[in-house]
Amino acid sequence: QTDAAISPGNSGGPLVNIRGEVVGLNTRGMMSGGGDMGFTVPIEVARDVADQIRKHGRMDWSWTGLQLQPLRDFNRNVYFPATHGVLVAESDAESPARRAGILAGDRIVALNGEPTDGITQEDIPALNRRFGLLAKGSAARIELVRQEKRVAVEVTPRAKGRVEGEQLDCPRWDFTVKAINQFDNPDLYFHRKEGVFIYGVRFPGNAAAAGLAAQDILLKLDGQEVHTLEEVQQAHRKAIANVADKHRLLVSLLRNGELRQLVLDFSRNHEKE
Repeated sequence: QTDAAISPGNSGGPLVNIRGEVVGLNTRGMMSGGGDMGFTVPIEVARDVADQIRKHGRMDWSWTGLQLQPLRDFNRNVYFPATHGVLVAESDAESPARRAGILAGDRIVALNGEPTDGITQEDIPALNRRFGLLAKGSAARIELVRQEKRVAVEVTPRAKGRVEGEQLDCPRWDFTVKAINQFDNPDLYFHRKEGVFIYGVRFPGNAAAAGLAAQDILLKLDGQEVHTLEEVQQAHRKAIANVADKHRLLVSLLRNGELRQLVLDFSRNHEKE
């Protein structure tokens, strides 16, 4: 945040200090009764983003799964009696941090030998950026304090991947299917690390009449295992092509951890009725 006057049209331009140094890229200006208030992306962040785009064509952050909290958390009115390090508020399920044994309440004091001080919320973005720029597939040494004892662990960051699965529409079956994603569907991911599930059911429709429901994990279609959207798409095309000869499909699924089998009758075309 800056008190420099940022007017319409300045976004994307440089924020320059009195020494002529570019310290940020302007993003937004707000001119109200209380004076000028502007927002800018710090130049350190802009450099990191530019480097990533040059190397990968996009931002390619490493993922550890750490959720950090400052020692002086004024937003939550929480104060921790320490002067160095940053707290672990939580770690994502199945994340590199969780697999390394890092626990909520641990205080990280060093990353690869360099201090990690997160005293206030303003310090957290820079720390997140440091963790996000770690080399994927290479172990990073994290030193932390747990119950007043210093502990060292190794965390191997990886690419986070997509945060939302792809989606496929299945006309005549009257449901849509989506790929299970660790971040978008953690409850389903708990039961099945890879696969597809019913995302939406049309009413009225053949899927609804058969008792199929959103969040059902598809296991087999007429005895054929399905793990990907491509396999579901192939089964759908085959079934629709042969609908005149066969219009019932045995669906094996997982619902709330329980195996079920339902018969999908897709003889009716609800879209044309």
